[in-house]
Amino acid sequence: MCDLSHKREYEKITRKIKKIIEENQNNYKNNELSIGNQTPLEAIIQHYCIELYTRRQYIQTSHLTIYNIVNHYENEEETKITKLMDESKIIKEVTTRAMKQILKNNNKVEWNIEHMLMVHGNTSELQIRNKDIPIIGWDDSNVYHFIFQSDFNELNYWDTIIKICIERFIIYNTGDKGKDIVKFKNKSIKTYLFILKQNNFELFDWEFDNDSEFNDELKLYIKESIVKHFSTFNTGLYQYCQYIKKDTKWKEISFRSPYDYIANEYNQEGKPVVYVRDFFKQLHELSKTNKKEVKRITDDCDIFTKKITEKIEDMCDTFFGLHSVEDDEEW
Repeated sequence: MCDLSHKREYEKITRKIKKIIEENQNNYKNNELSIGNQTPLEAIIQHYCIELYTRRQYIQTSHLTIYNIVNHYENEEETKITKLMDESKIIKEVTTRAMKQILKNNNKVEWNIEHMLMVHGNTSELQIRNKDIPIIGWDDSNVYHFIFQSDFNELNYWDTIIKICIERFIIYNTGDKGKDIVKFKNKSIKTYLFILKQNNFELFDWEFDNDSEFNDELKLYIKESIVKHFSTFNTGLYQYCQYIKKDTKWKEISFRSPYDYIANEYNQEGKPVVYVRDFFKQLHELSKTNKKEVKRITDDCDIFTKKITEKIEDMCDTFFGLHSVEDDEEW
């Protein structure tokens, strides 16, 4: 932590934060389970330290936010922040009940916090990630999946169920990142939905995560969302293509066609946009034998967007293994 200024108020808060950090460290050294006994303020400082360590310069919580929280909590008057922090004591009671249920028959559960999972796919062209899962645990045969939500009612019922289904799909079909396959892949998933307003949780212990028909339906649902998302960039790509075609820059640096130039622009090291790169590569190769057809595609916005949408769909089909090939088909 750093002093924002030399004002006495900030110095006092800084000393308070430093004291909490040191006490948290000492308590943990003496008892690894001491985290469960932390006060709301101690837990917030602990979370900030973890976030700072894991995300470094990409941390989302500013030190000014921490100063303000400590200042509000030190104030004897009740504020919205202190009220929220006191409500976290109730949340703690709910999570404690769930943890007792989990650990009742198995005390060998291991945990990750703010964990990122990647979906296993048949190609590296597309990456689907679930970032910052708040807390997820595993043992030899089970995964313990936690979701925290303010409420669960008729209005958000299906949105919640879809969210649970997709997160379970990602967990069950996790990709090869670190030891995630050993931890989570193909295991029975127990989803704990913590409903904060109701001071309760619901357990979803479904058995259809390995059902191929259900998985295929979910893949189509995810594919539809991906295509819809990436298609929003199609018109912009068309306009960029028109600009490059009229510009002479691609000729000056010895590219063989404007499509070859654009493909190279989307092939920057470390962050290639593969489907865009390959789409323009295909246009470049086609232009060698049928320039008239390429001009027809790139001069008409509707045709252009239709063709690149088909490229997005093909990328998704390859990733999820949705292509169908007849067994007796000859090649």
